[in-house]
Amino acid sequence: MVYSGTKQWKQVAAGYLLTATFCFAIAVLLSLMGMSYSFNASLIISLCIGLSINTAFVLLSDRLNTWESWYLGPIIISMVGLGVGLIIAGLIILRDPWFFFSSDYSSLIAGVFFGIVGFLIFSTREQLLKAQTQLAEAETSRLA
Repeated sequence: MVYSGTKQWKQVAAGYLLTATFCFAIAVLLSLMGMSYSFNASLIISLCIGLSINTAFVLLSDRLNTWESWYLGPIIISMVGLGVGLIIAGLIILRDPWFFFSSDYSSLIAGVFFGIVGFLIFSTREQLLKAQTQLAEAETSRLA
């Protein structure tokens, strides 16, 4: 995805900041519920998955959405990001990139669940940003 304007770069940076915040909240929730590893491990896993999914959307969304429908493209992108994120988390935490695919499926399942929740939240945010941009353009053309 090519970003030429400052506003677009700010939107990408804001997306990463919101993703990191969402990942932090997930790590807190999982730690409080006692459903995962230590808080630090949960945070690393969550950040690896979330930031990988976000990066996959930044890099692949324009290209993949031209090949696939609007509904199928995000699913493929999310699964690529989830897989890459789990591989990175496995390397960082256990030095085993396949650990979450072979020995511990709970992180994979949680990643799918929170990936869906995150997609719903961030796709709604994107639609609101698009509507805001269209409203600003309409207001500018009305005043011109």
